[in-house]
Amino acid sequence: MKQLLLALAAVNSSTAKHNLHFSTVLGIILCLLPGESIGENNVPLLFHGHLIAFYACVISTVFTFTGSFTALMIGDDSKTSRFCALYSSVAMASTLSSLVYVLLV
Repeated sequence: MKQLLLALAAVNSSTAKHNLHFSTVLGIILCLLPGESIGENNVPLLFHGHLIAFYACVISTVFTFTGSFTALMIGDDSKTSRFCALYSSVAMASTLSSLVYVLLV
């Protein structure tokens, strides 16, 4: 519990701003990538054969955006704001890991 509180103290609003910009840009890039229709879904060609990784990337991007936006809307250095910023950082790490998985496999 003590380590979690130390991690929460290290996260500030600039982390939330960077995560918000990252998730917004990534969302726009995912929409603009050329894709193929699989069922009723348009999946970028980058994720060809990795449909679950695409869904994980999209969901993690949404979590990153939501956590950072909430942290910035709260605006102070409360525990809730820091937790939301940390939450968005963890979701961003998940997004990056799904992208790295697709690029390396």
